[in-house]
Amino acid sequence: GFGMQWNGDDYFGMQGKTIGGNSGGDYTSIWYTQPVTAMGVDVQVFSGYGGAHQARVYDTSNNLIGVHDFVVDSGRYFFGWADDGGIGRVEIDFLLFTWGAMIDDHQYGVAVPAPGAITMLGLAGLFGSRRRRAS
Repeated sequence: GFGMQWNGDDYFGMQGKTIGGNSGGDYTSIWYTQPVTAMGVDVQVFSGYGGAHQARVYDTSNNLIGVHDFVVDSGRYFFGWADDGGIGRVEIDFLLFTWGAMIDDHQYGVAVPAPGAITMLGLAGLFGSRRRRAS
């Protein structure tokens, strides 16, 4: 967008402090200096100004890798994305008004398999090695 706006607690009914594209920005962009494989953010709206949003996710070469449409009428909406190839940037567009989405609680990093998935991989390796020995 064209600029950012910091919103304090309870600004137009917000639940906590948020940041977003100000008037004329049309969307809020999140750029990563290093590729991440997972990201998530809470999206909020000003009290009385709910509506449709669109999140666009790009890889590290600025190729569009995904689009997610959603509506936030009140409260928070969690948007998250994971991509093993790496996420380079995310744009969250507020489709009804000229300011970008208001975001809070941004998390990002490199996704790791859940402990159960690691256990399953270990068991698969164990059974695979037994099978080879028996042959």
